[in-house]
Amino acid sequence: MHPYSLDNNIRRYVYMGIAVISLLIPQYFEKLQVVFGVSEPIGFTISFGAIYGILYFLFDKYLWKLLPMLKLIVVLDGKWNAKGISSYQDEDGKNFTYDMNVIIKQTFTKIEVFTKTENSTSKSTMASIELNHAQPIIQYTFENIPKNMANEELQRHPGLVELRIESKNKLSGDYFSGKHRLRFGELNLTKAPK
Repeated sequence: MHPYSLDNNIRRYVYMGIAVISLLIPQYFEKLQVVFGVSEPIGFTISFGAIYGILYFLFDKYLWKLLPMLKLIVVLDGKWNAKGISSYQDEDGKNFTYDMNVIIKQTFTKIEVFTKTENSTSKSTMASIELNHAQPIIQYTFENIPKNMANEELQRHPGLVELRIESKNKLSGDYFSGKHRLRFGELNLTKAPK
């Protein structure tokens, strides 16, 4: 997984919120020690750093998924089924169509888009989610790796994908791959049922 950018300040506010909570929690433990008469060596000393680390971990892995209710981030995490159409044409002059399995792993700070077709796999190398548009989008670059038995014409190559976030279960957009391939196409993704 790799970091991804957002076009809003939600992360700054979350980090400040975690810091404030991390400063307040040790004070409550000190008051509880006094109320219950527990001496400091016996009591549990909690530091700002330890609390911040625990809260940050919990938020990054789990709690961030509550934020879409505020429309400040989008949860793409999960398995997706994709249909693609390529500018590559077969012998009959028809554009090549294909099915693709997509797995998006996402936390509050990191993401990876992994795809698998009959002939190759790819994984994202950089990404951004942009919500401050008329239609939210995710953009990512990828590295495509052909399987050993793939057609010789299919070589390892980079590319770029831009998908419109139509809903929490539908993405659609375009891709462009590698300077030596000069291929492009369209993708439609539907979230797979759990």
